[in-house]
Amino acid sequence: MYLDHLRNNAMASAAATAAPSVSFMDCMEAALYCTEVHSAADAYLIKAEATYMSSAAEDGEGAAKEGFWAKIKKVFQKMWDAIVGLGKKVVSFIKNTVKPKVTKIFKKIAVKWQALGMKGKLEKYKDATPDAAKLKDVKYIDGNAAAAEFKKIIDDLAKHAPRNTETQDDSEIKVQDIVNGLPSASKTDASYMRDASSLKYGDISAMVNDITSGKSVTDILKVVNEAEAICNNVTKYMGTAKETMKKAEKEGSEGLAKGAMNTLRKCRTFLTAASIIGNHAGSCAVGVILSQAKAVNAWFSACNKGKSEEKKADDKK
Repeated sequence: MYLDHLRNNAMASAAATAAPSVSFMDCMEAALYCTEVHSAADAYLIKAEATYMSSAAEDGEGAAKEGFWAKIKKVFQKMWDAIVGLGKKVVSFIKNTVKPKVTKIFKKIAVKWQALGMKGKLEKYKDATPDAAKLKDVKYIDGNAAAAEFKKIIDDLAKHAPRNTETQDDSEIKVQDIVNGLPSASKTDASYMRDASSLKYGDISAMVNDITSGKSVTDILKVVNEAEAICNNVTKYMGTAKETMKKAEKEGSEGLAKGAMNTLRKCRTFLTAASIIGNHAGSCAVGVILSQAKAVNAWFSACNKGKSEEKKADDKK
């Protein structure tokens, strides 16, 4: 049977779900597998419907219809299992991989800077002037500005996302459009990129405090949390598909059954989109921390020349 290989994939997918940590690639593989199952459902049901119509003509409506509905329920269950597996992976990825990774990065820098005596070093450079030429090619990400770009996208996704208790926008949303609009840590000419050459002592002092406290990525992490909330809402909403399917079987309504399956497809779209946004926002948060830490180090390095020249001038006196 065509769906047999999907059953084997489902077993493999379930085993992967039990892994202690979930990567973005795991989410994408689960999304792809889910898409395959949902696409296979269409092909399988077209064939099942053709068989049903042929059997009904030969053997009568009753037995043929019972067999057809058994196949519909079988396909729905496979679609359900696939989407549930995807939902678990995406939520786990955002909650247990993305957020801890960001926290680990700024805490690691905080410990390192504490060991290097960063506060004392800052005080020594209070009156230093950096050599701007040494900072002309150094850029860093403004975390608040980048977060504002992400917020536009996550707010739009939240507006469209299915949920149980609120009215939602049911217009179509395309994952590729979301991906195309995501901020990137590698775009040096982006609106959220800043030149380190403009940094003053007060900026550096504030940047050090914000990095070590995690404040530099607070707004971006809010976007990550919103992506997680969307996933939780979507997974709760999936239950409506099961209720619709029960009603469809009771009433013998193929239209309702189709609606239940379409609900699962819609949920798949939003879970995939939320995982992509969560991954990009997490990566950007890491970019904020690392680029700002690099700017701080470059600023100190650019000040060394000025301090050295000041010392020589004092010696000549």
